[in-house]
Amino acid sequence: KNPENYITVTRRIDGEKTIDLTSRAVNSDIENLCTMVDNNTLMYYPDSKEKLSYHEIIVPEVKLFKVILQDGSVVWLNSKSTLTYPAKFKADSRRVTLDGEGYFDIRKDKSRPFVVNVTGMSINVTGTQFNVKAYKEEDNVSATLVDGKISIGYKNESGSEQEYKLKQGEQSVLDKESGNIDVKEVNTSIYTSWKDGIYFFDKQRLESIMNDLGRWYGLEVIFMDDNAKNRVLSGKLNREETPEELLNTFAKLLPGHMKIEGKTVTIY
Repeated sequence: KNPENYITVTRRIDGEKTIDLTSRAVNSDIENLCTMVDNNTLMYYPDSKEKLSYHEIIVPEVKLFKVILQDGSVVWLNSKSTLTYPAKFKADSRRVTLDGEGYFDIRKDKSRPFVVNVTGMSINVTGTQFNVKAYKEEDNVSATLVDGKISIGYKNESGSEQEYKLKQGEQSVLDKESGNIDVKEVNTSIYTSWKDGIYFFDKQRLESIMNDLGRWYGLEVIFMDDNAKNRVLSGKLNREETPEELLNTFAKLLPGHMKIEGKTVTIY
């Protein structure tokens, strides 16, 4: 195995301790804090007596993983995502930090608002379902509300703190550099089906599509023509397809403009 392909959880208390979850047996106990429900799910015990400690789960490319937090909230993590969170939440707050993409199904608790911190934005909620895409290397941060209500906190172009309350079916996209935010109604299934192994892209730039597929399949994508990055495509892919099947599909959409060598894709 390549260590870069491991799913790990790092426990930060009295020094760091990193645990490889990839090799853990189903239903095995971990540190008397949580258990591996199956090969892709980690569940924390709700009655844990743990003192405050922070855990960090790192999901490499090609992988998906689900975490059931101590309060019963569920987080699905997409490829190349990192979630940092307390093993046991405080009595008055629930805070986590995300780098990457996550789908959140938050257990209602009005006395303890749930906050997701990402680069350039914070998301405040008491109980709802929403998707957040916030990869550090990308220019935008998006939040898509499936059910309930969430408040988006961000800094505008002048650096002033702003808040926007998303409604069900809305998506906010924040430009991290300018501080401008765009809000629109969307078909939420397009932005959340990845957790079920389906990838939708609807009138999306080719560069954005290939960034996502690179994380899903561990591909290196090279654009020889910058104009090709702006080509707009729509479609639907199943994650169970092999990289070869997927790339052959794209080659048909881009005849004469794509060269495939192993896991390196060159677009002209």
